[in-house]
Amino acid sequence: MMEPLDPKAQDFYATFINLAAIKTFVRNQLGCQCEDKVFEHTVIGAPVIFPEADPGWDLQIMVGFRLLISLVSAQKLRSPHDDIGKMLQAGKDLRNRHGLNRFRLVLLGQLDKALSESLTRKAQQLDEKIHLHVIEP
Repeated sequence: MMEPLDPKAQDFYATFINLAAIKTFVRNQLGCQCEDKVFEHTVIGAPVIFPEADPGWDLQIMVGFRLLISLVSAQKLRSPHDDIGKMLQAGKDLRNRHGLNRFRLVLLGQLDKALSESLTRKAQQLDEKIHLHVIEP
């Protein structure tokens, strides 16, 4: 299912070494308006925080025991529709199991428009607190 991490994604993930970069990403790229105090409890999993349910994410970030973010490079996906569907479901299950509020799956790279729209609808159908973001690293 997964291939080695591409260099662009690896460089992008390296920016999360400091808390300011995480705050900027969460607020500006993902649109979350978490209060500053929430970021006091930020955990970064390289690759994951919760290994019991890892469908191949590259990195996970948990903000304030509320928000779980899983990131994956589009380049690694062999079957994007199936792989992302599994990741969305796994994220929902982890969020619920650990009492978190929201789950965001961040796909780094490009998807064709029809696939992106289909997967966005799939995320919305799972739960209003689950979001898929497709961004360029």
